[in-house]
Amino acid sequence: ERGEVPKVDRARVKEVAEELTGKRSVDKPWETTIKERQVGIRQDWVLTAQELSTSTDQEDKKLAGDILRFVKAMPPLQTERHEIRQKLSDQLQVQEQDLQL
Repeated sequence: ERGEVPKVDRARVKEVAEELTGKRSVDKPWETTIKERQVGIRQDWVLTAQELSTSTDQEDKKLAGDILRFVKAMPPLQTERHEIRQKLSDQLQVQEQDLQL
C-alpha cells in the first residue's frame, strides 16, 4: 500500500539490527570486493599524482596537488547497509540516553 515500507526494506533493516545485536553474523563478500576496488582506485590516483609531481612543468605539479586533494575529499566506503547500521546505532544510543535520564 501507499506510504507503507516495502518488505525488502524492512527485511534489510531487520538483518542489520540482528547483526548489531549479535543474533546474526553474515559474511558480505561483495563488500570486500567494493572495498578492494575503492582502495585500488584511490591508489591509482595517488600514483598518478606522484608521477605528475616529479614533472618540471608547474601545471603538472598543480594538477598533482589537485588530485591529492580530490582523493582526500573522497567519501569513505559506505554501502546502504552501512547507512542503515549507522542510523540504527544512533537510534539505540538516543534510546539509551533517554533511559538514563
